[in-house]
Amino acid sequence: MARDASIALSVIAFGVGMAICYFAAAVIQTILVAILLALLLDPPVERLRRWKFPRTFAVLLMLLLFLGVVSVSSFYLYSSAQEFIEELPSYSQDIRQKILQIRRRAERIQQQTEQVIPPAQEEAEAVTDQSLWSRYVFPGSERIFNFIILVSFIPFMIFFLLTWKERLYASCLSGFPEQERPGIAQLLHTISGMLRGFLIGNFFVGLILSAMGAILFFALKLKYAVLLGLISGFLNLIPYVGIVLAMIPPFLVTLEQPRNTQLLFILAGGISTFHLVGLNVFYPKIVGHRVRLNPFAVMVTLLVWSWMWGLMGFILAIPIAAGAKALCDNTGQLRPIGRLLGE
Repeated sequence: MARDASIALSVIAFGVGMAICYFAAAVIQTILVAILLALLLDPPVERLRRWKFPRTFAVLLMLLLFLGVVSVSSFYLYSSAQEFIEELPSYSQDIRQKILQIRRRAERIQQQTEQVIPPAQEEAEAVTDQSLWSRYVFPGSERIFNFIILVSFIPFMIFFLLTWKERLYASCLSGFPEQERPGIAQLLHTISGMLRGFLIGNFFVGLILSAMGAILFFALKLKYAVLLGLISGFLNLIPYVGIVLAMIPPFLVTLEQPRNTQLLFILAGGISTFHLVGLNVFYPKIVGHRVRLNPFAVMVTLLVWSWMWGLMGFILAIPIAAGAKALCDNTGQLRPIGRLLGE
């Protein structure tokens, strides 16, 4: 009876937690991104601490260096993206022509079907044709507002997470009995180390795949080779579906080129090779076996978090699943769930 009550309370708590994640998406996304970036910046901060730098100065120095790298990279990517956006009407016209061809075929099939099965009711009014810009670039002001929140609060949260690291650990441990505190401290240290290694490993594998993609795109004389390499390389990290997503950006750039069938085959073969080499050669050596998720867990995680949070959920899904598995693997009562999520 007590076990059934415990299971029921766990299910209720899980449902309440998911509801909070859904309705407070912007706030939780901001916190998660800040925590992940703080984990990435913590090792160099600790290195400066060993060199007798004050913690506040070390955190401020690494944060300014990080923001400088992000600003320079963003400026370069923005200039490349701006050129791409200026040429977007030509790409959208090609895409629209292909969509119209598919739509005409679908209408012919529908007319043939209606000759056999008459429609039950009048067709709804035709949907107004929207431009590619308004449909995909600015889908809603809410996303812009969430993005502003992320950009505005993340640097300050990273600063306080790193400067108050010891206080946060102490506050977290104070909520447990004294005899359990050493085990909880070791648990937090293990989980943060595993998650940090997972993030750093993925980042370096993404850089390698981006460089390989950029070299291929340069060799094929595609525009925006560096930008396409970065986007395609990091999309390639997504398990199982990344190989398809990584092909979309370079394929869009090749639409304006006539007789591009051979080029598409070369791109598809190259990106597929990068995906296989990255996940089977670089990934095991760099990331190792810190966190290994099974295919079904990855698919469910991507589906749930992308449904709840859109693009940001798609980006954060794997780190969330990795953190959850690391927690379960190091908690006695949750180890069966960790084995369920693992390979």
